[in-house]
Amino acid sequence: MSLGVSQSHVVADGQSLWNFMVSWGECARGHVNITLPPIHERERLALKGPPSEEKAKKLVERLLWRSPEEEKVHREELGKEPVPPPQVVLMQCVFDLSASSIKKLKSEAGGSFTTYEVVCAHFWQRVNEARQSPPKTKIRFTVLTNLRSKLNPPLPSAYFGNIIGFGLADTQVEILRGEDLGTIAERIHRAVLNGNQESLLLECMHWLELHGNRYTDLWDGWFGMEQMNVASSPRFPVYKVDFGWGCPAAVRTPKVPGNGEMVLFGGRPDTGDKDMEICMALPTPVMKRLL
Repeated sequence: MSLGVSQSHVVADGQSLWNFMVSWGECARGHVNITLPPIHERERLALKGPPSEEKAKKLVERLLWRSPEEEKVHREELGKEPVPPPQVVLMQCVFDLSASSIKKLKSEAGGSFTTYEVVCAHFWQRVNEARQSPPKTKIRFTVLTNLRSKLNPPLPSAYFGNIIGFGLADTQVEILRGEDLGTIAERIHRAVLNGNQESLLLECMHWLELHGNRYTDLWDGWFGMEQMNVASSPRFPVYKVDFGWGCPAAVRTPKVPGNGEMVLFGGRPDTGDKDMEICMALPTPVMKRLL
């Protein structure tokens, strides 16, 4: 039996989704009181005052990867007819990293980084090699962060909504090629720290109040660079979803939409929860080289 679920990210982030899935399973098993009743107190995120264009612009500044001079030229070119990026056929694979492999990566990186950071660094390094892009190509790795505990006062883990921040690591192909795993993991670590800020969520709130859901206006500056991003989290309780016939045999993303997107899941219970499963999509030639 296979159960498929689709969600709108406007409504719920990953933690909300998996809290819901676990609760749904508890209801299916006849539990009267679920473990994490959802909290829908939207007013907890209301701005304490009128929206500020200055704070909204700070969100744009976070996303820029060009110099001010390059950005000025880019803005002038926005008035021209845009050239759509070429369509590529993506190949999807599932990588299963064992606990021993993760331990080896952490040791190679110096032993001071989290599993999340070294796995992201390892894949960024290897995909960068597999893409075989020109040395000066600008590249970006985007991490997503759960901001519930970073707010003041913090939001409970059962808060249902989308409380996601993001951190960016930017560099060039030739620079990343010359770095060891520890240096790349440090880049990921700094991106995580930058994404774990209450100010980021506030900037997003100010932007939404003033500009609506026009996020395409923010992303136009990303074209022309190679990207990777990570979604989901190995901490989500994906293998604790039980509708009465036991835990899942496997949890997968049937469609990874982005070129270079990584979707992380924690390992199955029979592995001691120490393994990690990564669903990833890349253009077919790149994926073959990566493999």
